[in-house]
Amino acid sequence: MNKKQCVDQGGDFALERYKYVLEQKKYLNGVSFKIVSIYQAGMALLLGGCYKIVVATRGGSLSCESADLFLRGLFLLFIILTIFSILMISCGILAWLGYRRDESDLESAVGVASKPLPRFRDMFRWYETYILLVVVVVAILFGFYLHGVQLGIALCAS
Repeated sequence: MNKKQCVDQGGDFALERYKYVLEQKKYLNGVSFKIVSIYQAGMALLLGGCYKIVVATRGGSLSCESADLFLRGLFLLFIILTIFSILMISCGILAWLGYRRDESDLESAVGVASKPLPRFRDMFRWYETYILLVVVVVAILFGFYLHGVQLGIALCAS
């Protein structure tokens, strides 16, 4: 195999790798929205469960002790859902940064001027940053809400 054939094959490999990197970046963007959908559905279920517990307790069909136990279970599920969402979105951001670095390396290897790598201040332009912010704010608000409901049920028991 001569030098020209090696360069041609290397160029084909670089092109295929570049296509793969771009495809993975697109895929990661789609996954972020799926994670948000899972989070929204989970939060709706948790709020519905919380409402059902409060209504059953006020109606007398559920004891205060049972309601307290169920609310603690809901709170545990809420913590798991929130941690899962934050970790998945954060890992997606890190994977995207890795693919962006690969993209830049491939462009440099071919001799094409590439965009500069993302800086810390660029994160305020990414929708994932705001998704994480919303998840954290919702976590704080829902935590206060559950604490208030649990406090109300604890007062009911006394």
